Amino acid sequence: MTPTCRTATVLSLATCVVVSVAPPVHGQQRSGGVIASGSVSADPDTRWSLAGAVGYRFNTILAMEAEWTWSSLKYSRPDIANPYETVTFSRPRRDLVSFTSNVRAELATFRRVLPYIAVGGGVASDSIAYTATITSPVARETLPRTVQSTPYLGLLVGGGVGVLVTHHVSINGEFKWLYPVGAPYSWARFAIGTSYRF
Repeated sequence: MTPTCRTATVLSLATCVVVSVAPPVHGQQRSGGVIASGSVSADPDTRWSLAGAVGYRFNTILAMEAEWTWSSLKYSRPDIANPYETVTFSRPRRDLVSFTSNVRAELATFRRVLPYIAVGGGVASDSIAYTATITSPVARETLPRTVQSTPYLGLLVGGGVGVLVTHHVSINGEFKWLYPVGAPYSWARFAIGTSYRF
C-alpha cells in the first residue's frame, strides 16, 4: 500500500472513531435535500486545483453527489541534444480532469464540527501539451503543438471536516485521493472549500 493510500485509510478510520462518540448538535437542521460544494487547492506538484460537486442528501447521513475536478499539474520536458540537432520544449502543460459519482456519508456532529467521508468512481483524463522546436546547424523548425490525452477509470476515496457557520453553510477542509486505474501513479489533493445545504 502506498503512503498516500495509507494516509487516506488512516484518515477515514480516525474520523469514524472520533465521531462515533460525538453527540449531535442540538436543534441542527439535518434533513435531506440538495447540497452543493466547491474547493480549491495547490501543493508542490500542483499549480492549482478546482473542484465542484452537486448532490442530494437522502437522510441525515447518506448523500449521492457528482463531483468535477480540474487540476493544473506542474510539468516540464527535458531538452534533447545530440551532435546533429537539439530539441527544446516550450509551453509545457499538464491537466488532470476527473468526473466521479460519489457516495458521501456525513457522520455524527460534534458541536459545529461535521466530519464526512466519500468514495466513488468515474472517468479521468490526463492531458499533456507542449511545443517542440528542432534546431540543427542549418535550420530551425517549430513543430505544431502536441496535445496528448489519456482516459482512465478513476477511483476516488477521501474525507474531510466541515465547520458549520450556519445551518446551511460550512467551511470544509478535505483530503481526496484519486487512482486512475492502469496509470503508473495516483494523485492526492488537500483542499479548502465551502458547502451549502439547501
